[in-house]
Amino acid sequence: MTVRALARCVLKIPELAGADPDPLAALSVIFGLLESGWPGLDGHDAGPARQPERADG
Repeated sequence: MTVRALARCVLKIPELAGADPDPLAALSVIFGLLESGWPGLDGHDAGPARQPERADG
């Protein structure tokens, strides 16, 4: 499952970066997140918990 989730994120990179006013800077940020992870996901700075969205609506 981890590889599929990562692959899905990677496939969205062109769409995300292309929509940004500075696509090269966006790529740098996106790959930085992929390399080192999202701040706050360790549970210390994450803020209020969110329930995952359900695929079936």
